[in-house]
Amino acid sequence: MARSTAASETLADYHGHPWTPSSMIESRADLLAATQVFSVRIQFDTACHVQKLVPYVKEDRPGELYERREKTWKLIGLIKPENKASGRVTLVTD
Repeated sequence: MARSTAASETLADYHGHPWTPSSMIESRADLLAATQVFSVRIQFDTACHVQKLVPYVKEDRPGELYERREKTWKLIGLIKPENKASGRVTLVTD
């Protein structure tokens, strides 16, 4: 975990899973408001699938879930403000 100079503030969480596919959408515990103590979470698996969650913890706006595709971040889901506590993701379609 990357940390700022303030010991109580976690800026980012990044971790890998030794299985594939590994989607943050399937990892409900990682999406619960109670576990959002960082500004950004990056998750990757053994097949190099990379996802990024920007939870906007203390803001009244949707959290954003991205997946790395072709050298860019693609928005794949939103966590609406009313769903932050439960971590429910609303998928974004093209």
